[in-house]
Amino acid sequence: MTPASTSYWTRVSDADITWFLTVQTLAAAVCVLLLSQLGDMYGHRPMLGSR
Repeated sequence: MTPASTSYWTRVSDADITWFLTVQTLAAAVCVLLLSQLGDMYGHRPMLGSR
């Protein structure tokens, strides 16, 4: 009998991992672009939340 967590990971294909990493990378790129633009407009201190 195998644990439930082991059987789940055997169903994850290489394509699933590739799509996950691609979406994560694209989301990080969008966040960097958005936050850098906001930082340029308002300054880095207000964006970081420090006073």
